[in-house]
Amino acid sequence: MIHFSLPFNALLFILSPVILYRYVKNKSTAFNHIPFPAVSSNLKNSRSADNLLSHFSFFIRFLAFNLTILALMRPQYFSSNAYTHTKGINIMIAIDISDSMKAKDIVPNRLSAAKKVIEDFIKKRDSDRIGLIVYSGDSYIQSPFSVDHSIVLNALEQIDFDSDIEKGTAIGNALALAVSRLKDKENETKVVILVSDGGNNAGEINPGVAADTASAFGVKVYTIGIGKPGYSLVPITYDDPVRGKVTENLPVEMNEDILKLIAQKTGGSYFNAQDEKSLRDIYDKINAYEKTEIKQYSTLKANELFPYLVLSILLLIVFEAIANNTFLRILP
Repeated sequence: MIHFSLPFNALLFILSPVILYRYVKNKSTAFNHIPFPAVSSNLKNSRSADNLLSHFSFFIRFLAFNLTILALMRPQYFSSNAYTHTKGINIMIAIDISDSMKAKDIVPNRLSAAKKVIEDFIKKRDSDRIGLIVYSGDSYIQSPFSVDHSIVLNALEQIDFDSDIEKGTAIGNALALAVSRLKDKENETKVVILVSDGGNNAGEINPGVAADTASAFGVKVYTIGIGKPGYSLVPITYDDPVRGKVTENLPVEMNEDILKLIAQKTGGSYFNAQDEKSLRDIYDKINAYEKTEIKQYSTLKANELFPYLVLSILLLIVFEAIANNTFLRILP
């Protein structure tokens, strides 16, 4: 976009046709005053190189004059620069890997279905800092906070049932660990997504107390009860003194009350996922609730064209001077 800072100087262009008219008139007069009509006629009709070059000096000066007027109008070219400022949020996802997550009421099992949907969720949160916690009877960091989601996704892929970790489900411990990683992030949105079947039967921290702590530090907790309410059969492997290692389908109850309490205390929401589709819908809702802050700025930069015009004028003057002393020079 071209803009002129001093557009009123364009009035000087009125002089251009006047100068051109006077030049043409003077040239015509000069031809008409030649005393020999035959010579005058021959000069007027001449198309030789000399006749064309006789106007060269005037053309250079005429062009320089018009460029000078254009320069006095101070032309400016405006370029637009757009900036996008993205402020992500902090999301810690705590995933239950206790034996109850082996239940097949969600195909192929609760944990596998959860991992698949969490992967899609992470891919949609481009600018957020995301971390992973896994827990059963104990909890630990699977992936610290990172904006490099390839690292987080790789850590997610490696999550599986850990035979070495303490048995049970310690929801309070997992939530407390998540809060400890989020509490120092002041003036930032802090979210925990806690995935479990809700059966808290291990750990020394009460889930309600952990929820109060989360609330005190401004941490919002979304809880997802994965599985159908009531009892589901879970393949549990245990050591039998007579038969050795035995795997049996044992009933495991899903407890929604703890998960609802945590969500209520922290200002989050509780969801129940009974199949992969409902689980995916839940993560879509959370994705819509917790929006990344995006601000766009646009600036206009004025680029002065005056120096380029002045340089062009100087080059024309130098070129004319060289021409007058070389191929335009009139020999005696």
